Amino acid sequence: MTYTTNLNQLANDFGNNGYIIGFAKKFFTLWSYSITRNEATGELVFDAYFVKNVGKENPYEGAYPFDNGLKGKELHITSGREGTGLNLTPQELKALKFSHGNDKGLVIANYCNLANLCWKYNTGFVKLSLSKARKDAELANIANRAIELGAVEIEGRLWRPEEVETATFSRNPFFGANIFTFEDANILCWKFNKKAVSEFRPESIVKQELANIRIRALELGSIEIDNVLYSPDKQKEDWFKEKMAAKVNVEANTAIEFTPTHNISVEGFITFSGLEFKFDCRYYPGTYYGPEHSFPIDRKGKAKQIKNRKIRINSYEKVTETENGCTFTYYKVIDWEFVK
Repeated sequence: MTYTTNLNQLANDFGNNGYIIGFAKKFFTLWSYSITRNEATGELVFDAYFVKNVGKENPYEGAYPFDNGLKGKELHITSGREGTGLNLTPQELKALKFSHGNDKGLVIANYCNLANLCWKYNTGFVKLSLSKARKDAELANIANRAIELGAVEIEGRLWRPEEVETATFSRNPFFGANIFTFEDANILCWKFNKKAVSEFRPESIVKQELANIRIRALELGSIEIDNVLYSPDKQKEDWFKEKMAAKVNVEANTAIEFTPTHNISVEGFITFSGLEFKFDCRYYPGTYYGPEHSFPIDRKGKAKQIKNRKIRINSYEKVTETENGCTFTYYKVIDWEFVK
């Protein structure tokens, strides 16, 4: 039922204000509405304002009224007249033409270039000399037409369907391929770890595509450690087995072996398998021959470079410190040695 043709029934069934569901070609939409009475004429006045898209299924079936005539950004009805403050009839609204640019004079309601419609709406591309009410009416009509053609309103902007699609890849390689039927876990993990998705979309859409990539990668046997995905192929490599063994050993408080790919920081820290280790170290100031650096001190009191050399940390203790209101944890190395 289209309640906008029977405001008395809408008020009786659901009250004078609340939420109402609309439909814009592909998506159900959520609107807030109010019904007031014009004291001078006694007529009912219906105002509705777009809130958000709620998906291809109606999650509020039965809870909120439904009106398939709700499209665009807002709706104002008084005695059968609708518009955006100009109080235009439906016929007058549909007859509006573009006031500016190469499309000047074309009827907005008949226009089919969705990309142009979204651009015109998002940039406010109307003739500057028009009154505010006339500008608002033209932009509302542009929004109505864009949504009829499948556009989606998010964060105050109109987006084409392909720009908010999260079930397909939004960026090469494999642009447009379905994420949930994709079989290459290595590509999925790479895309997730490098955030290789299109950033020219709403933040919520970007996050959802990454979430879908993560779901599919895990389905194919990938695992996640410290917000990084590792494909089944990566899990077979020696460096990954070493990484996992180190993580297990730290949790069991036993000796840990690994091969650092870089030296410790100036302060003595090195990160491995998502864990911070701190060595007693010797600091060397920067000179003509190189920048400042530190080397860890071994059990004989000698400073040694550990980059690309396998080491064993035999004993360590967990340390938790608080600085400037922030708490951080690391493992202080007590004894370590090279593995021959």
